[in-house]
Amino acid sequence: MSKQVVQAPKVATAAPSKLTPIDQAMISFGSLLPKLKSTLPPHITPEKFLSVTRIALLKNPRLIDLDRQSLVNAALECSADGLVPDGREAAFVEFKGKVKHMPMVQGIIKKIMQSGEIATISSHVIYENDRFRFWVDQNGDQVLFEPDLFNPNRGQAIGVFAIAKFKDTGELKIEPMPKEEVMKVKAASPSAGSNYSPWNGPFELEMWRKTAIRRLSKTLPMNTETRQLLEKDLDGEISSMENKPKTKVEELKEKLRGPAQSIELSPDDISAAETIEVESSPVVDPNGTFAKEMGE
Repeated sequence: MSKQVVQAPKVATAAPSKLTPIDQAMISFGSLLPKLKSTLPPHITPEKFLSVTRIALLKNPRLIDLDRQSLVNAALECSADGLVPDGREAAFVEFKGKVKHMPMVQGIIKKIMQSGEIATISSHVIYENDRFRFWVDQNGDQVLFEPDLFNPNRGQAIGVFAIAKFKDTGELKIEPMPKEEVMKVKAASPSAGSNYSPWNGPFELEMWRKTAIRRLSKTLPMNTETRQLLEKDLDGEISSMENKPKTKVEELKEKLRGPAQSIELSPDDISAAETIEVESSPVVDPNGTFAKEMGE
């Protein structure tokens, strides 16, 4: 009697899901873990930083389509500042096809507070229908600010002020700026007329608040790291990228991108060549002639 072989029914298996561009980007960020561990402060784990970075990309997926290396650089710079790109402490913004890291007001406040000498610090935009008064008396700087928060029409922004209170003495430091002064700061920026400038668009009032805090910070105790952070300004980076003269190294790199041929180098070029790595393993002979490929 022949045995009948009964085959088990085939179970359809789901095709592996395709990774999204954001998933692919996060996988590439995995290689940054050792670097993040060395740059982030103890209270921010690399895993938390990458989780916040993922959320930032989900909120603005256009960043994935920009220059990928600039996104990596922005993440590393943000971590080196001890901030997270959550839109409050810092943000990733677009500039000419690249991603830039921009410290936000809350991130700047966080760094200033680390001095341990400041009890509170904040910055506020003043609108037409708010009540604001600033004066100086025998007790120092004084301010009265009553924002008309529940009025659906607070009016136009007419100014900004930053205020800090010292822990030990309770002394107030206040920096008020009318709109006219803020606009002078904006006008001094070479890129203020550019669509890429943070002075235009959704970050404009953030720039108002940052301007007031920067002015106030001149009177506050801060470590070198925090002062360097305050000097960082996306607007300044933009103007420097557009207007900064090329260095000798940059000029030499442009020469190397040209057609393969022997190029006459000046003594300055030879000096610059000693400070950079050229992927094609260049040779600079004593006569100042550069051969782009070995053996040419």
